[in-house]
Amino acid sequence: MNLAYLTIPEISFFSNAKNQFSSMISHLESESCKDKEHADIE
Repeated sequence: MNLAYLTIPEISFFSNAKNQFSSMISHLESESCKDKEHADIE
């Protein structure tokens, strides 16, 4: 039986993208971004 996708995060094809996305979310939720406008963050 062949799996259509991997469910193990360490060897998942998208694990690096997921890590980067999580990092971006953490940054955007941080105090340093709290009172900034979209253009300031971008």
